[in-house]
Amino acid sequence: MSPSPEILSVSSQDQVHSTLSLYRTEDALAPVVVCMPAMGVRASFYAPLAEALSARGLHCATADLRGHGGSSVRASRRTNFGYYEMIQYDWPAVLDCVRLHLPDSPIWLLGHSLGGQLSALYMAEQPGSVAGLILLASCNVYYKGYAKPLRTLVSTQFLRGVSEVLGYLPGDRIGFAGREARRLIRDWARNARTGDYYPERSPINYERLLEAVTKPVLAISFESDELAPAEAVANLYCKMPSAEVTHWRLTNADFGGACVGHFNWIKHSENLAQRLGGWLNERNALHPESTLTAPQES
Repeated sequence: MSPSPEILSVSSQDQVHSTLSLYRTEDALAPVVVCMPAMGVRASFYAPLAEALSARGLHCATADLRGHGGSSVRASRRTNFGYYEMIQYDWPAVLDCVRLHLPDSPIWLLGHSLGGQLSALYMAEQPGSVAGLILLASCNVYYKGYAKPLRTLVSTQFLRGVSEVLGYLPGDRIGFAGREARRLIRDWARNARTGDYYPERSPINYERLLEAVTKPVLAISFESDELAPAEAVANLYCKMPSAEVTHWRLTNADFGGACVGHFNWIKHSENLAQRLGGWLNERNALHPESTLTAPQES
């Protein structure tokens, strides 16, 4: 039986509180993989992957997105937020907590779906704060990257319309994501429409910053993933032309013939953890100088 994780408190600069689960391994200097979830997914979903990574000599932390799980807020007409608040307040708070408890461990961001997109934007803004990025079933949701582009465009903009009318997206009731803030859905729908990242309220030109990223980036796509197909995944990492990018296009054969998609990859955490452990060990051997620095003020 795997040891229980440490449950740590996380407080963002704008007074939103949450928790972080830290799965330690024996080596205090080992890298730490920080898992940031998909839209509407609780951090607890990633426990099997965190346990498998910890068993392979890597620290792992899982954190909830704003509005979900242990977060002190919930999206509503009155409580609104988007990519800006999450990147500027939540990502720094999570990484500050990780640094406090693992001060000598290189940090690798692992983002699933939306968590990967926001992790890429955070890393572009604060490149010195992390060793690299793992994009797990994470893509640019630009509609032209999908097999049925018109359906993707219409559905994403329809969900934006629902969120504007109701004041939030009741995704938990309509079968897509969870209860989501309308500004988050606006940011997401804009990306689906244009392919660009210009979060509402943010003065930062992320498109320019992404072009300057030089960190290692591992992108993982799954053959049966209709929400993050390989072309859409490439549309995200291609925004980082200077990065050291590796793209694993995993097929069903890589999982013994199982049909692995956007969410059920978690059932194959042992397989993924073995692959990730080898890749991270190789990266750390190639980049032993990877160290942590405090993020710079914007």
